[in-house]
Amino acid sequence: MTESLPSKNAAILDVPNVQGLAAEFQYNYWTKDEFENGLGSTQAAAKQLPSETFDATHVDKTRRLPRLVKLTWRPVVLNPDIRPRVSIQANLGKLHSEETFTNLDYTTLEFQDNGLDLKLKFFADQLANQLPEFAETQSANELIALLNQNTNDQVTASFLAEIISDLSKQGVLFQSKQQASTSILSKIREVSLSTRVSNRLLVPVINTARGDSVGVFADELSTSSFLKKIQQVQDAAVANSSANLFSPNDFEFEVLSYVGIRPLDTNGYQPVAQSVGYIIEKREVKSDGTEQIYPSLVVEDPRTFVTYDGKIRYGSSYFYKIRSVFLVEARSTEEETGQNLLVSFLVGSRLSSEVEVQTVEMVPPPPPADFNLAWDFGERALRCTWSLPTNPQQDIKYIQLFRRKSIYDPFQLIKMWDFNDTNTIVPLAEYPLPELVVKTKSFVGIYLDREFSKDANYIYAVAAVDAHGLTSNYSMQLQATFDKFANKLVKKLISVSGAPKQYPNAYLNADTFVDTMKDSGHTTMRVVFNPEYLKLLKDDGTDLGLLKTDRQNGLYRIQLINIDLQSQQTVDVTIEDSRKSAKEPKPNSSIPGAKNTGRL
Repeated sequence: MTESLPSKNAAILDVPNVQGLAAEFQYNYWTKDEFENGLGSTQAAAKQLPSETFDATHVDKTRRLPRLVKLTWRPVVLNPDIRPRVSIQANLGKLHSEETFTNLDYTTLEFQDNGLDLKLKFFADQLANQLPEFAETQSANELIALLNQNTNDQVTASFLAEIISDLSKQGVLFQSKQQASTSILSKIREVSLSTRVSNRLLVPVINTARGDSVGVFADELSTSSFLKKIQQVQDAAVANSSANLFSPNDFEFEVLSYVGIRPLDTNGYQPVAQSVGYIIEKREVKSDGTEQIYPSLVVEDPRTFVTYDGKIRYGSSYFYKIRSVFLVEARSTEEETGQNLLVSFLVGSRLSSEVEVQTVEMVPPPPPADFNLAWDFGERALRCTWSLPTNPQQDIKYIQLFRRKSIYDPFQLIKMWDFNDTNTIVPLAEYPLPELVVKTKSFVGIYLDREFSKDANYIYAVAAVDAHGLTSNYSMQLQATFDKFANKLVKKLISVSGAPKQYPNAYLNADTFVDTMKDSGHTTMRVVFNPEYLKLLKDDGTDLGLLKTDRQNGLYRIQLINIDLQSQQTVDVTIEDSRKSAKEPKPNSSIPGAKNTGRL
């Protein structure tokens, strides 16, 4: 009867992984060296309390750090009633990880798709093609029309105008189809794979995975350095293996790095595992492409699900991975004395998928406040004044003054003040003429327009630009004329504050349509529909959809009020589209069928 040789032991741990790791960049306020200082701020770092690395409430209330990355995850808690009695930070060198906690016969492989092979790009592009192409719009009106076509009828025009004026305030991002495809692929790249493979089978297993025609890890498995390394590991494993020799190391597992040991009668004793905290790995890719690896962030409380990293440089990309850490206590035997012992050691789970956060702030500054116009009789010129708005980020570094002749003309920049003292200057998206830019050491809030004469008629507004090149909307728009007979300046509010630069007439202080019409001496109303055109088209021939007939369930409502009798009646008017062919009617032709003639 043949007998097989004893199988070798394989020590494998299954430690609960941390799920839901997310990173969010928070920009609190500007500092002069924010592009160079990776500590966040020298002054803030000196005052930073030890608790701030994990005490989210303290950081939220004090806003001590100028910029930080907020990290959140779903906590992994085992035996929460037992208080941790071991410090992770003090025993980092003794940590066993799940992927390395095995004997020498196995290798742990960790993969996360970098997307360079673009195997899934075709499917992502097909999904993105179903989205409207926001990037092709040429003006605010076209964007509003496109939004109107792709949103519910209950979405009002005022809400769409608010989105156009300040996208960040609404949390809305309009992406092109290419950007949407890239966003989908970035989610796919968050998927990671971890597996253990016998050293003697490394090469054939990897070659099989590389041959998978739809596998997303083919490019990661095909790098020359990786293939060379696994070939060396397999060759060494084959050379050192022998079926004729037995070694105690093949059947016993020894923990060499432990954090505690105590003698105890281990009869009937069951191993104990207790969660003690988390370790977060961090690396930075700077704007110049160089990479820097940082010491791990340690969270000592397993019940914590949020921490803050305040050592952040502006304009870089940071990558984070997290693992849970457990304290394991198991039975052991002292080789020399044979005494039963309890040995405790730290074990970390597999690292989570890597998350990326770009430390770039995208919140534009508010428009300048207290904008006003006055006539300076001493200087015989128009005096424009303004002040800095309430801006917690403290990053406004440019002020722009604009002027135009009427609401039908675009604004023209007449002066820009540059008081940006940041060490690294971000190029602006706008390119004013050099003669219009005044370099100053501090904020300027007054300007004398000597080109304004007593016969002039101008509309003025100001805007702010921050240190990162983001521009505010226009301030309130004021029209100025001079009354020679009263010898005083006449001001008129043209628009409230907040109109976007590309659409300065968004909030004109005037009604587009007449709200009410007054009439007397009549008892009958006749509704006549006779427009000059039935359609208004864009440059590409797309109908703007301004006319709503019964085919689109269009309805127009007129409310009649008799102020003498204090009575009212509502008349619903629909336009019946009786055209039977697709041929366009001639201009000035009317569509018959105006319904519901009302009588008071």
